[in-house]
Amino acid sequence: MSKQDSRGPRLRLAMANAVLVLASLMVTGLLVFVAGEAFFRVKFGGAVDQTADTTLYEFDPQRGWRLKPGEYSRFNFGSHRAVEVSINEWGLRDGALDAEVPAGTERVSIVGDSFVFAEALNTPYRFTDRLQDLAGPAYEIVNISVPGYGTGQQFRLVDDLVSGGFQIGSKLILVFFTNDIQDNLGLNYSSLKTDPLKPRFTIDGAGELQSVNPKENKKGRGHKNFWVRSLFFNFLKRRIEVAATRFPAIFVALDTVGLAPSVPRTPGIVAGWYGTGWEERWSATQDILGYVANYVRTRLTGTELQIAFVPSPLQVEDVFKVMISQNLDADPRYVEFFDDIDRPQRMLRTFAEAQGIPFIDMTPALREASGTYFPSEGHLNELGSDIAAQVLYDGSFGGR
Repeated sequence: MSKQDSRGPRLRLAMANAVLVLASLMVTGLLVFVAGEAFFRVKFGGAVDQTADTTLYEFDPQRGWRLKPGEYSRFNFGSHRAVEVSINEWGLRDGALDAEVPAGTERVSIVGDSFVFAEALNTPYRFTDRLQDLAGPAYEIVNISVPGYGTGQQFRLVDDLVSGGFQIGSKLILVFFTNDIQDNLGLNYSSLKTDPLKPRFTIDGAGELQSVNPKENKKGRGHKNFWVRSLFFNFLKRRIEVAATRFPAIFVALDTVGLAPSVPRTPGIVAGWYGTGWEERWSATQDILGYVANYVRTRLTGTELQIAFVPSPLQVEDVFKVMISQNLDADPRYVEFFDDIDRPQRMLRTFAEAQGIPFIDMTPALREASGTYFPSEGHLNELGSDIAAQVLYDGSFGGR
């Protein structure tokens, strides 16, 4: 048999072996995926079942949604963990609370959105819990928060509590996040289109707070896509994201060969604070903040208002900056963002100083550290919460 005649069988054998190896790898990968998914489903099954937003929230005709009292075990896909959530009779993620401040203690109320609520953390690790540890038993730190709330909704929540006889305490610390200027106008974070499920707030000519009430969401907002709900897929995705966050060079290397993940939508801070119309959006929120400041001065005698700023991870974490830098040529708002990255906290500080309100900026301390946010979840992790608590303790309690 000639050499040419023998090539055919060898080639077919090589191709058959390649197909067999490929099929073996696919079957092995499928088995690993099924085993991994089954393991996490058994481990977190109950928490996954309660993850749909409709289990935790109920409609509120003025605020859009509120927390429904009860005990919940929820799976957080961003941090890949089960989180126990207890909502008390006041509609707050906190333990049982008396309306009156307990004798011998000083109550400090922390008001905010998902950064204060801390959806990805269990109760001992939120920054309000860490602040309680630092402040000691002489203080009662109260977590007043609902995910997705802007300043106007936060005010309505506080006013509802006060109307129900709840004492806010000696301090009301309003925690401000960058997307609050969209929330206050009922806008989508990225597109800036009006969201009918969100209330819209304005201050009228008489200095009164007015709002356009939201529609009820009857469809629910639970995860539906298989890959979004896959526990094993999210586990692998999170491990890669954690590695990229700790070692930005990994992201740079992936970007070099065109494999780096891109930003799926315009980030809220870029859409809200940069480009045409940002001054009007900020002006509307500034008016609402002024209304809240006047409310505290005139209605909450003995309560001091303070404002604390939580930066966006895009302002702090290097890997996020590298990720969005891909859009510099496509959208001038990204150039504006990098040219004036601290615009939100500068405007907020200027407002607070003009009003005589103590201002606490968490940005410097969070920048000094690294890996303080959950990569895909976007909120403070345990390290970030520890740092935020220390900054609040030093800024609000004088580090005493």
